[in-house]
Amino acid sequence: MKVMNSHNYCLDTFSEIHNVFHTNLLHPAASDPFPSQKIDNYQPPGYNRPTWEPASALENTAALDTYDQSLPPTNAPALE
Repeated sequence: MKVMNSHNYCLDTFSEIHNVFHTNLLHPAASDPFPSQKIDNYQPPGYNRPTWEPASALENTAALDTYDQSLPPTNAPALE
């Protein structure tokens, strides 16, 4: 956090959002959260990196069929 002037602070935020905020929009964080707001160290399981799957693994899937039908027709050959 960096003080820009008497009314604005620059916060460490994601690059996608504006990081300068007026003092009227800022307030101290609660030091004693409600029970439903307790913070734990749980991290959902995930993949370390994206994987390529063969097209045969996607056969007979209703979601893929629905997606394919929503696309405009193309001149590309069908996958086999």
